[in-house]
Amino acid sequence: MRRFVGVFWLLVLFGFVFINTRAQDSELSTYNNRGVDLCPYKQGTYYSLGLVPRYETRNNRIVLISWITGEVVAEIESSLNAEMRFEPISWSPDCRYLAAHLQPYGHFRDGEIIFWDTVVGTRAHTFDHPYKKNSRDAWFYPRTAWKPDSQWVIVRTTNGYFAWQPGTDYSVLLVHPSVPYYDNPDLKHVYWDGQRNLVIMSGWPVRAYDLTTGLERIVFKGDNFFVSPDQSKVITFNEGTSYDLAVWDLDTAKSVSIPPTGIIANGSQVTISDDNRYLIAGREAIRVWDLQNLPEAVEDRLPLYRHGGPKGLIWSVRFVEPTVIETTSDDGVQKWDLHTGAYIP
Repeated sequence: MRRFVGVFWLLVLFGFVFINTRAQDSELSTYNNRGVDLCPYKQGTYYSLGLVPRYETRNNRIVLISWITGEVVAEIESSLNAEMRFEPISWSPDCRYLAAHLQPYGHFRDGEIIFWDTVVGTRAHTFDHPYKKNSRDAWFYPRTAWKPDSQWVIVRTTNGYFAWQPGTDYSVLLVHPSVPYYDNPDLKHVYWDGQRNLVIMSGWPVRAYDLTTGLERIVFKGDNFFVSPDQSKVITFNEGTSYDLAVWDLDTAKSVSIPPTGIIANGSQVTISDDNRYLIAGREAIRVWDLQNLPEAVEDRLPLYRHGGPKGLIWSVRFVEPTVIETTSDDGVQKWDLHTGAYIP
């Protein structure tokens, strides 16, 4: 028995030494607990199956390797001065640009957010000081939000929120670091308005910024939003409450407010018709407002219709035809007449 116990602890010690040796010396070791390794966009122009970034501790360089063969495919950073903490953050949707947080060990507040052009194999842009400490002693970690065509990206740093354009290497400060943390964008929902050269970001409140000047163009109500099918309106709301439901015109910045009525858990429970006339909110019932015929006083703007709809709680609502509403609920997917509320088999 004693011999068995002795052998057991010897194996444990050997395993411990082996694991630590691998962690220190492996050329493929990576220190990533927040971002992504593989580019998740399989339809991206530069997508390569099994291509992952790795920091080689022995050679102080960052490479791209094939997860399939284990071979180095490309070197994107070399001659690093010290052992670094390397955390991939995101890939661009075309799988060309890799964003990562790079910092020396022991310097938690220092470091850089670096964007590499993995096709050329060089740094494309660097942002300093990725971390930001707020008044509640919490940390905002590096985050990015890419435009679907990879032409723009929002970057959160200690120095503020920047919009960067990889093709021209142009960057502009959108949100100054002096703005209180609770007013900062959360980057959960970002909309790129190419027609007006705007970027709209969720947060408290929702805000729109000019991508050329970085200036704030519109301050909306609510903490989240969606855009109308014709891209002329922004509908704002507060998730988890019944407040700040409003329809905004992107050209005039004027809004039409709807009085509190029913909790809105998420944006899927609100929709607007293609002609921007009917606004619908669905949860325990289907509420319909005629935006072209609203009373002057906000408190008098009651729903034009209040349909019972499905028996179960409504998860999402949308128009499938000009006068047909589709709901998804505990009862499944069902259709209803916009004006009468009648069930459509």
